[in-house]
Amino acid sequence: MENITGKRIRERRKIMGMTLAQVAAQVGVSRQTIQRYETGVIRNIPKTNIELLAKALGTTPVYLVGWNENI
Repeated sequence: MENITGKRIRERRKIMGMTLAQVAAQVGVSRQTIQRYETGVIRNIPKTNIELLAKALGTTPVYLVGWNENI
């Protein structure tokens, strides 16, 4: 199964010019956790973290999880 959420997290992080550590600090998790989200090692991302990721990355939770193609 394709890792849409991870790809979108990485894509938005790069667009925003942020490091893994910067995103992790805003979400309240480790840099390794963000990396695992991006690579699909962790696929069941808690709803709270999806919301925090979306805020940090300037997008919506709906976009990150792949329910909407528009940022």
